[in-house]
Amino acid sequence: MAVPAVAAIGNGRLAQLVRALPSHGRGQRFKSFVAHHSFSFSHIVRGQTSQVRFFVLNLLFRSGSTLGLMPFDGCESESHAVAGKGTVLYSASMLNFLRTLEFLGLSLWLGSDVFLSFVVAPGAFRILASRDSAGAMVGYALWWMHMIGVVCGIAILVARLLRTRTFASLATPVALCVALMILLTVVSQHAVSPKMAALRVQMGSIQAFQARAADSPLLAEFSRLHRISVSLESGVLLAGFVAMYLMVRELASLGH
Repeated sequence: MAVPAVAAIGNGRLAQLVRALPSHGRGQRFKSFVAHHSFSFSHIVRGQTSQVRFFVLNLLFRSGSTLGLMPFDGCESESHAVAGKGTVLYSASMLNFLRTLEFLGLSLWLGSDVFLSFVVAPGAFRILASRDSAGAMVGYALWWMHMIGVVCGIAILVARLLRTRTFASLATPVALCVALMILLTVVSQHAVSPKMAALRVQMGSIQAFQARAADSPLLAEFSRLHRISVSLESGVLLAGFVAMYLMVRELASLGH
């Protein structure tokens, strides 16, 4: 009878169930006690169930300045508390996770850009015998760096939007710097790199073409696009460093 008794608690039927038990000796006194206190028993069990639900929700959400979802007077469950408040924010753990994603995304982007610009590109032209091979290697690495950068930038903005739960956060200096980085990367990848690749195909071997036609318009155009590409990557780095500084300043201001 224990299982149906527990199931009946949630429906307020404990008293009726106990009255149906055989009446003799101590059982009669137990029936009388439970019948008169069934309301309290039901609230105890419901309270324990609500505590479990509160604990699970508190892993993700908090309400106001507290770290738990506290219902209003008259609310019977945490669902009413959420609906009543209307402003449910993430818990401290979730906030830290989302902020970590922002820092991680920006760090990966800046790290890949710095590594390509100051390690891969100079090393390729220094180690590889052919400048054409070095250029092909740098172009391949540049394509992957652009893809990683765009993905990281989108992840930063999405994490920031989820953390603040307002589109106004996308108009802050940090978000604008990240958006500028994405824009410069997209321009470099889809407006500059394809033109450089087309010129490379027309000239064949750039190293041989430069030796026999140093004053060719094709070579001059290739050099101009290369300077634009370098300027765009420099802009990405500069905007990234500014964004990192602003993010650290935001984090430091929370401690004051």
